Amino acid sequence: MIPISQKTKRTDNRELVRAVRFLLPMMTLTIQGVVAAAYFSATIVLFLSLTLLIFFGVNLFITIPLATMAGLVTFYIVISYPVSMMNSYKLGLSEEADLVFEQFILVFQTGGTIFDAIEMVAQSDHPYLSNAFRLILGRIAEGVPPETCLMDFAKDQPSDDIRRYFTVIVSSLEKKTDLLDDLSGESFEADLALRQKNLELESRLLVVAALVTYV
Repeated sequence: MIPISQKTKRTDNRELVRAVRFLLPMMTLTIQGVVAAAYFSATIVLFLSLTLLIFFGVNLFITIPLATMAGLVTFYIVISYPVSMMNSYKLGLSEEADLVFEQFILVFQTGGTIFDAIEMVAQSDHPYLSNAFRLILGRIAEGVPPETCLMDFAKDQPSDDIRRYFTVIVSSLEKKTDLLDDLSGESFEADLALRQKNLELESRLLVVAALVTYV
């Protein structure tokens, strides 16, 4: 059996790889760079902590564990920063998912191709998606099929809506099924789920408001 620590490490590594790929449209980032920055920051904090604690006369039996803990915490913060940053985009991307979906629908309804849809999103003003799709256009220019680019892009997304939409687009094209029907079905389900979530949230807020008023 694989130890739990190894499973956790592999999961963390996959998340870090996904986060680095996700952040590429916004910054130049590599796995090696993130790991190196984490070790460097941890070493600096460890050294400074030891120096300060010794300077203030703290007992070595306390100084060493505290300095080590400070270094480990610093390492964790730096190494997990890309993942945290990726997750911070999750809500915004979910909100943009329907807009991108509508752009794809518009292009397909006017007889356009998947390349035309990608180009349209790239030329839009989406904070993250437009930059990402410009990189996709670059890959397509190098000979990578648009469907492959979209699937690779979808794999690195924290937004379930984005992953679902692009997976359905590529799947429909491969199966040569009615793309508009498939996408409309996905959009309807997403809208229905969103309305359900909003209703649940409103219900909870009403209950809280009633309790506060009663108290």
